[in-house]
Amino acid sequence: MSIRFAILGLLSEGPLHGYAIRSRFESRLGELWELNYGQVYGILSGLDSEGLVTATDESVGRRLRRTYAISSKGRQVLQAWMRGVETRGRPFRDDSFLRLLLTRADDLEDVKAFIEVERRRTWRELRDLVDRRDAEDSTTEWLSVVTRLYLDAAVLHHEARIKALDRCRDTLSARMVAGGEPAVPAPVGRTALRRGAVR
Repeated sequence: MSIRFAILGLLSEGPLHGYAIRSRFESRLGELWELNYGQVYGILSGLDSEGLVTATDESVGRRLRRTYAISSKGRQVLQAWMRGVETRGRPFRDDSFLRLLLTRADDLEDVKAFIEVERRRTWRELRDLVDRRDAEDSTTEWLSVVTRLYLDAAVLHHEARIKALDRCRDTLSARMVAGGEPAVPAPVGRTALRRGAVR
C-alpha cells in the first residue's frame, strides 16, 4: 500500500513518465526498497482507474510516451495519508519469529543455527545501512535531512532485531545447557513504559 503513496508523492512534485518515477524512487530508496517497472506501471494503472492520476500521451520520436500527473483527488488522498496515522492489524509481524513459533522443543539445534544465520544477515544489512547513512551529504537541505532520518530509523530497527535474536539465542542456549526448563526471561518493555519512554 505504501508504494502507491510514494508514487503519488513523486508525482506531486511534477508530471513524470514511468521510467522517471522508478529512477527517482531508486535514487532515494533504491538500496532500501526494491521497485521494478512492472510494479510501477501496475500501480499507475490502478491510480489512473481510481482517478488519482491523469495520463497524457506524447510523441517522442517515433513512439508514444505516457506521462502521469497527480489529480486534485489524488492530491487530497495523498495529503490525507501524509497526515494520517497508520492502522495496523497486528503490532508485529516478522517471518523469522513466526518460524520460531512453529518449532518444537526437540528442534533446538536447528533453531539455534537458524537464529545465527538470521543474526549474521541482519548484521550485514546493518553495516550496509550505516555505510549508506554515513555517505549521505550532511547538508541542511530538506531531502538530505529526511533521508538521513529514514536511514537512522532503519539502523535502529536492525539494532533492535539483533537484540531480539540475541535474546532468543541466549534463552535457548540456557535451555540446552540446563537440559531442562531454563528460567523464564524477564518481560521486556515494562521499564521503558514505567519511565514514560514509550507512549
